[in-house]
Amino acid sequence: MSFNLDNFVRVKNPENIPIGIWVRYVSRIDNKIRYGGICTVNTASQKFLMLKNPALGANMWSVQYDTNKFYINKEKAKEILIKNKLFELYKQNKLKII
Repeated sequence: MSFNLDNFVRVKNPENIPIGIWVRYVSRIDNKIRYGGICTVNTASQKFLMLKNPALGANMWSVQYDTNKFYINKEKAKEILIKNKLFELYKQNKLKII
């Protein structure tokens, strides 16, 4: 079984992956693309994600930062970037919520 990454973009800083987003990953060990799952835990201090694939039931597994490359959907990545920029403007008092 193979999965492509056509609609996905690499996340260089996995600690920035938000909870609730679908993550695919490529193992640095065997260079295989993994279908992945929904990020349920992201522990930057311990450098791993916990993923859950709803199709597999209640099973969750950990994926280490240092042995994998992470990818998220391009549209979701744009959405996150826009939200982060808007939040920065808000923190600088350049944007107000009415």
